[in-house]
Amino acid sequence: MAGEERAAHSFRVGCPVDAAYKACAAALASVPNMSIEAADEASYTINISVRASLWTRGEDIRLALFPAGEAETLVCIYSETQSKATGKAKNRRNYEDLECAVRWQLSRSPG
Repeated sequence: MAGEERAAHSFRVGCPVDAAYKACAAALASVPNMSIEAADEASYTINISVRASLWTRGEDIRLALFPAGEAETLVCIYSETQSKATGKAKNRRNYEDLECAVRWQLSRSPG
């Protein structure tokens, strides 16, 4: 459930959870250094691996989507950092890049 663990980052989108899940999966194709490791449409979760780069830290991310009404979805990003070095700003960039890609994908969707 959404409240059982603390998300590293979360945001809401104005569409049903099914559409938000599809947008998340499609958006990942446009985010450099991110790849889907596992996806489960039944539970609306996606496990993502982020390769380290000059601009981002390597980390494992779990995306979990929760319905927040008929036409709204809460997208939660949970992180398991691969690197033990400090650098929260680089982690934050991963989350912001992912959120931006999802919002862009949803803006392209008809209806």
